[in-house]
Amino acid sequence: APEGHAVFFTAPIEPPELVGALRGETAWQLEATVPIGTYAGTPSADVFGPRRVLVRMRPGDTSVQEYEDQNGRWVAIGEPLAVGDDPLTPDDVHAPNLTPNGLTMVYPGFDRDGDPGIFAQSRASVDEPFGEPVVLRMGPLRRPQLCGQCQQLYAIDSLGEAPTVMRFDR
Repeated sequence: APEGHAVFFTAPIEPPELVGALRGETAWQLEATVPIGTYAGTPSADVFGPRRVLVRMRPGDTSVQEYEDQNGRWVAIGEPLAVGDDPLTPDDVHAPNLTPNGLTMVYPGFDRDGDPGIFAQSRASVDEPFGEPVVLRMGPLRRPQLCGQCQQLYAIDSLGEAPTVMRFDR
């Protein structure tokens, strides 16, 4: 969560299992309620209303389901969306991340020529569908996150021996 008090992660078991943890006073507690699915992206922030999150339903599936936290219960919002490329590569199984206001999702993908890049889709309100994909940055990047009112893009550079977190300013 943007506030730093909750986290979703996928347990590397067969089949992969989405797990949630809440920060306690002295340690993380593995008791958080999680939405149905396998991989969750970064959710929206509580300050903007009920928290939203995009969840990839199954490994290798391009569809993601949007959920909203309704009094501690994750409720599916709308129909699943096709996001990303088919078939997914192992680095692309993660769900898109939402900006804190929940209005933009960001994810790795490929352009029409098959070149890798980072894409975003935005909407005017959480009650509207996401618009068409827009290229933010081309290159072999993964796990993108938009911060600072979408002025900074953070992503992992997939080239080289040691992955590096990169920051790109608008």
